[in-house]
Amino acid sequence: MAAIEWKVLFVVSVEPNSPAWNAGIRDGDFIVAFNGVSVESSDDLFKMLTEEKIGIFQDVTVIRQDKKIDLRVYACGGADACVMLEAFILHI
Repeated sequence: MAAIEWKVLFVVSVEPNSPAWNAGIRDGDFIVAFNGVSVESSDDLFKMLTEEKIGIFQDVTVIRQDKKIDLRVYACGGADACVMLEAFILHI
């Protein structure tokens, strides 16, 4: 069976007590979707995080330790983002 290749965002670090942290996003997570749409780069994520989504809950899907986890994140913008991301290719 051939490996599946996904372009994902790797969470380098999450600031404790930030909205991302409070929603359950942790260092080492792979963000694979935002509101059900695949995320392949930080540019993708920021394009999806439009002004009308700031200040309301959004759905984020992550992979953590080989498990898919769906989280609800309160979207904030600018310096409050509190998450360092890096584009990554995940082979499964």
